[in-house]
Amino acid sequence: MITIYDIAKQAKVSASTVSKALNNHSDISEKTKKRIKELASEMGYLPNSHARSLITKRSYNIGILFMDESNSGLTHAFFANILENIRVTLENKGYDITFISSGFAGQRNASFLEHCKYRGVDGVILACIDFDSQQVLELIHSDIPVVLIDKKIEGKSSVLSENYEGTKQAVHYLIDHGHEKIGFIHGQTNSTGVTEERLRGFYDAMKERNKSIVEEWMMAGSYYEWKPTYQCVKKILTLPYKPTALLLPDDYAALAAYRVIHKMNLKIPEDLSLIGYDGLEFSQILTPRLTTIKQDTKSIGMLAGEKIIRLIEGNDNPEIIYVPSKILEGTSVKTLM
Repeated sequence: MITIYDIAKQAKVSASTVSKALNNHSDISEKTKKRIKELASEMGYLPNSHARSLITKRSYNIGILFMDESNSGLTHAFFANILENIRVTLENKGYDITFISSGFAGQRNASFLEHCKYRGVDGVILACIDFDSQQVLELIHSDIPVVLIDKKIEGKSSVLSENYEGTKQAVHYLIDHGHEKIGFIHGQTNSTGVTEERLRGFYDAMKERNKSIVEEWMMAGSYYEWKPTYQCVKKILTLPYKPTALLLPDDYAALAAYRVIHKMNLKIPEDLSLIGYDGLEFSQILTPRLTTIKQDTKSIGMLAGEKIIRLIEGNDNPEIIYVPSKILEGTSVKTLM
């Protein structure tokens, strides 16, 4: 295994000069740094993580705390895309990832914060979890740098999809296509605030366009669970006064809507227009192709990864970062005009 002493011998400099060059110390010229780094690469040098942590006082390990209410874990299509882009961003910067849980190394009742300290993580990214949990709040308000996804907490960094604007886009799109009777099956109220932002967007957009809201068409489904949405759509379609279009919690829930509409011998969009949320790949192979609000999972993951690194390196302050969404037009919305 190549060591810094082997590089020093080849470069005809001291081992301390090699160490400083590889760790970008300012008292080494850029020319020397470049020469030593190129030589290290040619010789196949791999830094020892333990030695590097002793020098930099960092573990180059980022914690990921992710738990969704449907317990879908890494099969959760929307957050899986975000987590993949976090992983790519962190690995490109030389960081490893540890998934944080409340049990580790035989410690069944350990807290998230204790797990983070045990692993010596430099920072934590939190996504799709119960932000009202005392364990979670303990971690968020500790001295470990954190970045939250889809949740705002004062004094902490967050990366958020524009759920308010995304829902407004969907409503305006439907109205522009002649729809006035619009229902909304939204996700459950949760501690992230996503549902509240989408509801606010829905009400504001309908008000802006002077459209009436029928409370019977406003129902709580669930994110990434098809049964609640199935029951909501079924109930709405048995009402004497029906909407012409429905907004759905997400693209996965849209599958339930497609199923119940088909079972009732109705057609999309002839009998009911639908708009999903997330812009997942499978939504574009449905028949008819689903019109949906596409969230930019690549940017969300990349920005979260870049932000946690800047916080760890002390080059940044907490901030709220919003990521725009856009309409992904399919054929599930009928034009009524």
